Amino acid sequence: MNTKKLPLYLENPYNSLYGNFGERIAAELLDGVLRVGSFLIAISIHEVSW
Repeated sequence: MNTKKLPLYLENPYNSLYGNFGERIAAELLDGVLRVGSFLIAISIHEVSW
């Protein structure tokens, strides 16, 4: 059985073996900030309307 291993470093440095893990975490953090902000705006509008 012939197995091939991925190289540690790829020819194209912009594609990493980890799938740009840091960029995904940054995107999730930004999404969280936007969701919390919109949630706080919705709560404040709801409180003012009472």
